[in-house]
Amino acid sequence: MGEISWSQVSGPVVTLNAAKSPTVSFETEQTGVVTLRADVRLAGGQAHSTTTEVKVEPRPAGSYVTVRT
Repeated sequence: MGEISWSQVSGPVVTLNAAKSPTVSFETEQTGVVTLRADVRLAGGQAHSTTTEVKVEPRPAGSYVTVRT
């Protein structure tokens, strides 16, 4: 893989951690659906993009979950 860049397309505003790596993460207290886009430029110069949706639900008291897509 050449270069990758993640960005938020829609949903509650989040700050993306490691937005220039193959894995990205974020934390938020807001519920809703966060749509993320990955823009990839392969070593050969070809460009590809894809989106994924992450459903954020209320966190039960006393729990912590990290989701990586």
